[in-house]
Amino acid sequence: MEPKICVIGAGVIGLSTAVNIQKRIPTARVTIIAEEFSPNLTSDVAAGIWEPHILGNTDVSLQRKWATETFEHYAEMLMGELAGECGIQLISGYQLFNEDMDVKVPFWSDIVFNFRILTADDNAKKFLPPHSSGWSYSTILAHPPHYMKWLIKRFHQEGGSMIKMSVKNFEQVAFPFDVIVNCTGLGARKLANDSSVEPVQGHVLKVKAPWLTHFLIDQTKAKLDVRVVMFPGVEIVTLGGTGVKGAWNTTPDAEVSQRIWRNCCNVLPSLKDAKVVREAVGLRPFRPTVRLEMETLKSAAGDIKVVHNYGHGGSGFTVQWGVAREAAELVVKALEHRSHLTSKL
Repeated sequence: MEPKICVIGAGVIGLSTAVNIQKRIPTARVTIIAEEFSPNLTSDVAAGIWEPHILGNTDVSLQRKWATETFEHYAEMLMGELAGECGIQLISGYQLFNEDMDVKVPFWSDIVFNFRILTADDNAKKFLPPHSSGWSYSTILAHPPHYMKWLIKRFHQEGGSMIKMSVKNFEQVAFPFDVIVNCTGLGARKLANDSSVEPVQGHVLKVKAPWLTHFLIDQTKAKLDVRVVMFPGVEIVTLGGTGVKGAWNTTPDAEVSQRIWRNCCNVLPSLKDAKVVREAVGLRPFRPTVRLEMETLKSAAGDIKVVHNYGHGGSGFTVQWGVAREAAELVVKALEHRSHLTSKL
């Protein structure tokens, strides 16, 4: 018997979860149902850089597990034949701080390549913006347009299907599926009746600046609500940015765009010659802790097995493969539990 699995949500979390279910359960017939698909998603606005960000109080051991598995997935692709197709690149750069900031070495320092704390000699060099401390390291970036296309391609190659539809409740899609996987991000606020999910608005500029090859995260003025980020991707550079909690507006604001442009040009004046390709706003799906668990819902038609996988904040591209693998294992358990109940009947 072929198990029928429904994944709700088509962002990087939904796509990677669907692909990992196919990988874990080769006989499964997997369908993705979503109101929108790439390139109209928050995942398409992201820079795609690997670095844990806005994961709230999620257990650090879980963050480390998911992030490590995702980094290793990217590293394998980086050294294989798919790097170009998937937009996987190794990038080096700097994260800078001020003396009044209480900065601790991050838990992921031994996961990335060549992490080191900048020395006094480093801090005195003129090619970096003024700062008092910082880190340098190499990480991996998955260029969202390329990577999302690859996930969709792989999903279809394994027999997956997609349906564009708005899902108002789980009962709506309970039949004919054996298990439903909820990867709706902010949509879980209504779909799962989870009021703890809220947006963290991110406003960015996508520009052409091929001379910029190192990333920069300048937090020296973070207390003034100014955080300058520059992430060079395969084709474009992402400049940012903002992190406005509770803001739902996805329309670019000209004033915010000008402020981002001005702040980035103040740090790197050569950006004045960059061509702005796009202004974009994405809503990061923040939750106090990531929700990755199985739930049994009662309905008039019987029990509905739901695996929840949402609330990854600004770390979708950082944890996507790790949480997808775990979600796939939960689907296996849900199917075993369902089969056990059926056999008793």
